[in-house]
Amino acid sequence: MCSAGMSPVRSGRGLIVLLLAACFGPLCSEAIAQTAPRSLLPGTLPSFDQRRTPDTEPSGSAATSDGTATPSAPPAPSAGSGQTNAVPPNEVKSGIVVNQLGAPTVDEVGILGEGEGGFPVDAWLETPRPVIARLFGLLPGETQSPVGRDLQRRLLLSAARVRQPEGAEDAVSGDLMFARLDALARMGALGELSGLVAAVPGAIDDDRTVRTIVDTALLRGDYESGCATARERVGRATSISWQKAVIFCDAMAGATERAEFGARLLVELGEQDPVFFGLLAALGGQSGPARGIEWEPVRPIDVAMAQAAGVPLPSDVIEALAPMLISPVLANPATPFQDRMVLAERGERLGVVLPRDLASLYRTVDVDASLLDSAISVAEADPGPNARALLFEAAALQDVDLARAQAIEKALEIADKQRSAAISAGAETAAASFGGSGDPAVGGLLQTARLYAPSITALNPSSELGWFAPTAVKALLAAGRLDDLGPWVDLARAEARLDEDVAAAYLQLWPLLRIADQATVAEREPEAAASWWALVRTDAPERAVDRAETMLALSEALDDPLGDAAWRSLISLPTASVRTGAAPAIRRAMDAALAAGRTGEAVALSALVLGAVPASGDLLDLVSVVSALRFLGLEGDARALAVEIAFLRGV
Repeated sequence: MCSAGMSPVRSGRGLIVLLLAACFGPLCSEAIAQTAPRSLLPGTLPSFDQRRTPDTEPSGSAATSDGTATPSAPPAPSAGSGQTNAVPPNEVKSGIVVNQLGAPTVDEVGILGEGEGGFPVDAWLETPRPVIARLFGLLPGETQSPVGRDLQRRLLLSAARVRQPEGAEDAVSGDLMFARLDALARMGALGELSGLVAAVPGAIDDDRTVRTIVDTALLRGDYESGCATARERVGRATSISWQKAVIFCDAMAGATERAEFGARLLVELGEQDPVFFGLLAALGGQSGPARGIEWEPVRPIDVAMAQAAGVPLPSDVIEALAPMLISPVLANPATPFQDRMVLAERGERLGVVLPRDLASLYRTVDVDASLLDSAISVAEADPGPNARALLFEAAALQDVDLARAQAIEKALEIADKQRSAAISAGAETAAASFGGSGDPAVGGLLQTARLYAPSITALNPSSELGWFAPTAVKALLAAGRLDDLGPWVDLARAEARLDEDVAAAYLQLWPLLRIADQATVAEREPEAAASWWALVRTDAPERAVDRAETMLALSEALDDPLGDAAWRSLISLPTASVRTGAAPAIRRAMDAALAAGRTGEAVALSALVLGAVPASGDLLDLVSVVSALRFLGLEGDARALAVEIAFLRGV
């Protein structure tokens, strides 16, 4: 065997780990030279099952065998939230924010202070450590709410004092820091995670966290640092995933014999991982993993090896990738264009792909500007990403404001129709709006608005485009571009006095403008509410009550109520909603945290509500988050979330 001192009574996976730990050191160099073949796997190896054996990870691991945990070090760019007040990804403030009352512990270190969008330094001080750890662990990895994602990001990056471990002489525990890093990893917030890792004083020795650091380096192609850490770790690790990382590193370093010796030993000792072995073969110039093998859940090492070998992931796993894997798969030149489009749209909705990067991908579609009419027809008939890209590129190629505005209006109209259809289909279809799965059409209008917002702001808001002004206002509201609203709102109000169609379109925007605090004094009068109510009852009577309830509840949450009479008028009217809500315990815990002034806890619980409740779900659950944010003094976040809710519920 590999090491003369190895006990013969060891067997199974424990034997694999022990053998490989020994054989990745200098002791086996001679054995490798004598026995290793020249080509990579699988070649002459015994056949193995189409299913793979999960790598053994430490208990409670944030690690990578299930593909849900994510890297924690120098990473690929993560994406903006789409909100105007969000700190852009990879522009995290440098330096460590410290607790002025004393040197911060590892758990208290942060890279955001209150002046940079962070939360107060005492946000967690009254919350027990086990509760904090539990809340960090429950934060959703996937959320299509830009406000919810931004709140989580700021909470996890904020410097904050915490209670020290009871009975511990050394206050530097690190468990909460590792939980924060894990939560950022699940979100795919790799740039922010990297900044927080760099701010941690001293070396990180937690096996779970070190593994995510290595995974991130390998995903970025930083083999020097990632492989150096993996080699240092392999001799004392309990997970076989470390051996696989080192085998991959050997292959990338050109140490083919060493890599094949380690891989052959894995197979001969019963390791079942056809994806790993197939990708290793692809690195040696063979065809790669066979068709029909089980890839899910996709692990970071799978993505790193596929990218290095120029092998695409199967299309059927693309839509379920963990957020941290989206950018690396997009960076793989072998990823088919159609898969790239689907993945980029999903990544933008989840906040891990910037709108401008999705727009750049759309621009690779070849289309002639003269084919705008056919592009519109295709987009109306095809709800898929190819048609959206075709229309986006056709609009971008127009060199006249009028033609460009027509294309933008059509793109937003199509997205709005798809949103309305998804909402009308019921709670089951619409459940994707805040969570990470389900029908993307519900949030498609917000995504379309974010994509076209730069094009809208580049247009001249002249009388020639008066007909387009309400569309521009709606899109900029949806994209969170409140600073760009002014000229278009003024144009819409002026045109509404001259054109009945523009007046009706502008009246549809009344609740959104009021919620966003952009309404005039006249637009706050009861007559404005009555006019809007009359319009929606005629325009879409089946959803009129749901829209009115949403408007009334959000206005109350923002301390801008429309009065009891408005609520009473809805009592006897039918509603189309199927109500689903968050667990009562979450709502109760959030109320208690607010009452006791436990800011961090209240924000975390708010994020949990947004992760658990679809936009079609219980209105009072969603409104409770708006109220909570406003109670905490986060007025901007409260209004931005209220606008999101209004759009996603079809107000």
